[in-house]
Amino acid sequence: MKDTTVVPRVVAAVRDHYAAAGVPPARIAYTDTLAASHGYLSARFGNRCGEVPAPPYVETCATATGPYDQPGAILAWIYGALQPKPGAPSSQPRAFNQREFGAPGFASTGYVYVPRQCERGAACAVHVVFHGCRQGAGAVGDAIYRRLAITSGQTATASSCSTRRSSLRCCPSIPKAAGIGGATAAWTSRAGADTSLPPCVR
Repeated sequence: MKDTTVVPRVVAAVRDHYAAAGVPPARIAYTDTLAASHGYLSARFGNRCGEVPAPPYVETCATATGPYDQPGAILAWIYGALQPKPGAPSSQPRAFNQREFGAPGFASTGYVYVPRQCERGAACAVHVVFHGCRQGAGAVGDAIYRRLAITSGQTATASSCSTRRSSLRCCPSIPKAAGIGGATAAWTSRAGADTSLPPCVR
């Protein structure tokens, strides 16, 4: 890893913290074999792997089996085997009002992608993504919420995200205006995952 913003030893310390807390090794995923700098990793678009971080702070890193798909790896880790990727999304991201959550630093608008099967009543899990610093829609447009995320909470300013990492632990309710009935998601860490949830629908 070439990340000089959150240096590798800090990430390794998080892994060690979970291990010390008694999380079984089989439930901890730790990847440190990519020459990435600071950002999300996408198999579909982004800056070259290991370059100096630049908007939209997304990189494409090669592996022996092709570009590394970080969103896919995270979803597979949480939910297990994923359904095959469709040729094109079955729906489009929609804006929703975040004000009702009352979280300091949140922008007024977040974005949700609801696959057509879910809109028609299929049982679907909810996966919430909070973008990294300087990755809000006001800074990088739709690069994160349209191309990487399923449900993307948005912060109002770059500086507001640094102290809010704990909000990643549990998915909030999505308002009814988003079209999914205010469903509340289960924990999104593998250590506490609800294994009764269906495979993720993309």
